[in-house]
Amino acid sequence: MISEDLTNKRAQVTIDLMGSLAKAVDKFLDEGKAKEASNVADSLTMLIVKTFEVEAVNTMSESVDRASRRVGKMNKHDLGDLE
Repeated sequence: MISEDLTNKRAQVTIDLMGSLAKAVDKFLDEGKAKEASNVADSLTMLIVKTFEVEAVNTMSESVDRASRRVGKMNKHDLGDLE
């Protein structure tokens, strides 16, 4: 349960940061500061990319863990049949 709470908090912080960066882009554009807006937009893009990379790795890791547990259960079952 602690892990789920931590994941939810991390997700909320990421969402908040993305929102803040998007607002900063809008503010810089309104002020005519295209270079600054571009820099912040690049940061926002990298944050989004990294977030998806982390989630993809976590999902793969969870899938591998589940598969490993299933194989472990199958091996125990197979050994039981040999006895």
